[in-house]
Amino acid sequence: MEQRTAEYIRTNRLLSPGDRVICALSGGCDSVCLLLLLTRLKEQLGLEALTALHVHHGIRGQEADRDEAFCRSLCARLAVPLVLRHENIPALAEKTGESLEEAGRRRRLEIFAEEAGKTGAVVAAAHHLNDQAETVLINLCRGSGLPGLAAMQPSRSDSRGFTLIRPLLWAERPMLEAYVRERGESWCEDSTNASGDNTRSRLRGEVLPVLEDIFPHAARHIAALAEKAGRQEAFLQALARDSLLRAENPDGSLNLPRLLEEDKVLRQKVFALWLDKNGGLKDIGESHYQALSDLAEGRSGRRIDLPGDRCVLRDQSGLHLLQKNAAGKADGGAAGDPAQDFSVRLIAAKDCGEIPKKKYTKWLDYDTITEPLCFRTRRKGDYLILEGGGRQSLQDYFVNEKIPLSRRDEVPLAASGDHILWVVGGRISAAAKITESTKTIIEIQYGGDHGKTSSGRSDQQ
Repeated sequence: MEQRTAEYIRTNRLLSPGDRVICALSGGCDSVCLLLLLTRLKEQLGLEALTALHVHHGIRGQEADRDEAFCRSLCARLAVPLVLRHENIPALAEKTGESLEEAGRRRRLEIFAEEAGKTGAVVAAAHHLNDQAETVLINLCRGSGLPGLAAMQPSRSDSRGFTLIRPLLWAERPMLEAYVRERGESWCEDSTNASGDNTRSRLRGEVLPVLEDIFPHAARHIAALAEKAGRQEAFLQALARDSLLRAENPDGSLNLPRLLEEDKVLRQKVFALWLDKNGGLKDIGESHYQALSDLAEGRSGRRIDLPGDRCVLRDQSGLHLLQKNAAGKADGGAAGDPAQDFSVRLIAAKDCGEIPKKKYTKWLDYDTITEPLCFRTRRKGDYLILEGGGRQSLQDYFVNEKIPLSRRDEVPLAASGDHILWVVGGRISAAAKITESTKTIIEIQYGGDHGKTSSGRSDQQ
C-alpha cells in the first residue's frame, strides 16, 4: 500500500522534495488511512512538513465532538501537528441559501486556501477509486460531457489559490480499511454516510453494489474511464487554448473566420475558455454553448443572452461579449429589456466611409469606452460628456430637451457604466465622438419603435 501510493505520487508528480503538506482529516477511514500513509512516506518523499487539518462543521452534535477528540488523539500518537477549525455551517447555509452540503464544501475549500496560504502548503484529500466511480455516475446521470466523465483528477489548482492533491485515487475502499487495521488504528463512522438520504449515499449503498454484482470490478472500470477521459480532456484543452490565441482579437472579440475553421467539438472548448476569461462559467450549460455555435454560424446582427448579465453580439466579422443591464422598474428602468433592440459591429477606421447621418445608427470611438458597453434605460447618476469636457446629467438633458416625465423611463440608452454614450434618437457623448485619431469604430444600431422612443433632436453625428 505504501509503495503503490508513493509510486502514484511520483507518477502523477503530486509532490516534490521540500513540499509542505496539509492532510485534510475528518476522522473517517479514508482520511485516517491517508494520514497514516503520509507519516510513513514523509521521509521517503522528502517532505519538509506534514500537518493535519480538522474542520468541525457545527453539525451532528456529539458525533462531531467525538470526531474532533479522535483526531486530537490520533495526531498526538503520530506526533503530527493538528490545526482545528470550528465553523457554524447551519448558520452559513441559512444566510446564503445553500444546502448544508454546499455550504460545508465551499467553506472547507476556503479554509484549505487560508491554511495553505500561510505556509505555501499543498492540501492532500483522501478521495479514492470508489469516490471517483460515484462522481462519474453522478455526472453522467446529470448529462455531463467529457469534463464530467473525467471527474476528479490526481491534482488540481483551485481558483482560491491552493493546490489539491488526491494520492489515494488509485485505491479501492476495502484496501484503505485493511491498511488502517494493519496499522492497529481505528476510525470514526459518519452516521450520515449510511443514511441513504442523499445522492452519493444512495449510489454508494444501493447502486454500485448492484453494478458490482452484475459486472465484477465495475467501480474499477468506471474509474479507468475517468482517467482516460481526463487525459483526452487535457489534450483538448491544450488545443483549445491554442485556438483561442488564434481566434481572439486584440479587443477581446472572437474572429469568426478563424473560429469557424475549428471543429465544433473544439469550438465549444474555445467558447468555454473565452467565457471563463470574461466573467466566468457560473450557470453556463450545454444549451448556451449550442446557442453560441448557432450564433457563430448564423446571420450578422443577432445576439444571445447569457447568465451573469452578459450577452454576445454577432457582426460580420466576429462575436462580441458585452455586459448588459438587467435592471427593471425597481432600478428606474423600463420593465422590458432594451438590449434586444440593439445591434453592433466593429469597423476599422481606415476602412470606413462617411459618418452616417441616421437617427438610429451611430458611430462611436470604440477605444474611448472604458467600462463594459451595455444597453438599458436610465438610472441614478447617469451623465453625458459635453464639448470641452464638462458633464451634463441625463436628468438635465431630458429637462432641456423637454422629454415628458412619463416617457423618460422608456428612452433606450447605450452606456458604459454611468457614462451615457448615446441617447437613442438624440445626443451622443462628446467623449465618444469619432476623431482623426480614432482607430476602431463601433457602430450601434437601434431597431425598436422609433416613434415611441425618440428623445429629441438628431443633429448629432
